[in-house]
Amino acid sequence: MVGFALDNNGDIIVENGKIKMCRDNELLRQTCEAVVSTNKGEWFLNENEGINHKNIIVKNPDEEVVKGEILMGLKQVRDDFKFDEYKSVLDTENRVLNINFMASSEGEKIQSNYRIEVV
Repeated sequence: MVGFALDNNGDIIVENGKIKMCRDNELLRQTCEAVVSTNKGEWFLNENEGINHKNIIVKNPDEEVVKGEILMGLKQVRDDFKFDEYKSVLDTENRVLNINFMASSEGEKIQSNYRIEVV
């Protein structure tokens, strides 16, 4: 499977006048990040895609709730995703939740890092 390569802002990458493509594990990682970054109900073409960011962007977010939301997002891409590693660190001074995880599905592994501003 092949798709458009996206930068950190979700914009299509153009190099030398051509759209850059990605495939395989990179496309899987990118797709998972797009779903997890989408607030459920905000994309008019599929209001069921995404996760409930209101459960994450709160003062002192519950780690198990956050972990569950992210896993729910991953399972929208492939229903057999599971976490191999998961770590979240709340930076209360800067009001940021840093999430790092490795997840696997069908023998493929993805690694991702999220930085979410909280209340």
